[in-house]
Amino acid sequence: IPLPDVAQGWLHALSEKGNDQARRCYFSLAISGAEGAHDWLKLEQWALDTMATTPGEAHCMLGMLYEPDMPGFSDAKKAAEHYRKAMDCGNDGCGLYLARTYMRYEPDEHTQEELRELLETAEPINPCADLYYALGVICDDMGDDDEAMRCYREWHKIDPKDPDCCRLIAGHYAMGTGVKQNLELAMRYYQKAANQDDAESLFLLGVMYHEGHGARRNDKRALDYFTRAFNLGDETSLYYLGKLHLHGKGILADAEKAVSYFKQGIECEDVGCYISMADCYSKGIGVEQDLDKAAELIDKAEAMQDEIDDEALAQQLDTCKAYINTLRKSGEE
Repeated sequence: IPLPDVAQGWLHALSEKGNDQARRCYFSLAISGAEGAHDWLKLEQWALDTMATTPGEAHCMLGMLYEPDMPGFSDAKKAAEHYRKAMDCGNDGCGLYLARTYMRYEPDEHTQEELRELLETAEPINPCADLYYALGVICDDMGDDDEAMRCYREWHKIDPKDPDCCRLIAGHYAMGTGVKQNLELAMRYYQKAANQDDAESLFLLGVMYHEGHGARRNDKRALDYFTRAFNLGDETSLYYLGKLHLHGKGILADAEKAVSYFKQGIECEDVGCYISMADCYSKGIGVEQDLDKAAELIDKAEAMQDEIDDEALAQQLDTCKAYINTLRKSGEE
C-alpha cells in the first residue's frame, strides 16, 4: 500500500536517527520502487550497520540493492554473492532471490538441479507466487510433471487470476501431465487467462474450438478467439485466420482476405502460412496462378520441416508439392 508523502518523511526522519525498524521499513519502501530521490549509498551503509547483529538480513538487503531489476545499483554478481552469504548465515528465504538472479543473469552457468534445490530450500520460508512460478517451470523442464502441477496449484491459491498460472495449469490438464487429462477443465483455465487478455490462451482456445477438443467444434467462436489473440500480438493466429477465411469456416469465404493473413504470416516466418500461400499460388486462389512462386514457398517450407508438428500440415505440404510438380509436367508436355 503506497505511503502518503508525509508518512514517508516521518519514516525517513526516524531512519536518520538510527531506528533499525524504521530503516528496514524505509529500505523495503525504496527497493519496491517507491517514488522519491533515495540515497542508495546511505541505504547501503544502513544495511552494513546491521551486519554485526543480523548478518543474514544485512546480506539479503545488500543483494536486493545490487540486483539489476531492483532500484539501486546494478551488479548481478555482487547481488548473487550477498544472497549466497545470506543463506550461509541461515537466511534460507534468499534461495528464491539467488535462484532468480542465476536464472536471469547467469542462465548457462547453473544446472536445473542446483536451481531447484535453492528454490526448495526457500519454499518453507518464502512460499510466494514468484517461487512457485520458478519452481514449477524448472520441474516442467526436468520432466517432473507431478511436482510442477503442485507448484502451479500453490501459486493459484495465492493468485487465482494470474493468467500465466491459469495457462500453465490448463496446459497440464490438456496434455494429461501430472494430472488426469480433462479437456473441459483445460478450457476453463484457458478461459480464466483469456479473460485477462492473455493472447496465448486466446489462441489455444481458438484451436480447441476449431478442432473440437473439450467442446463441440465451433468455427465461429474459434474465429473470434483467433482474432482477439492476433489483435493482442499473437502471430501464430495468422495461419488459422487465413485458413478460416479461405474455407468460409465461421464466416463467409474471402480468399483475398485469407491471402492477406497468409502473407502477414510469411513475414513472421510461419511455416503453415508458407504452405497455404503456396497452395493459393498453385491454384490461383485469391491471387493469380504462379507455379514458380508456389514452388519457391514450398522450398522455404521444406527448409522449416523441424517446425511442422502437425500431421495434417505435413500432408498439406506433400500434397501441394505433388500438385505443383504435376502441373509443371503437364505444362511441359
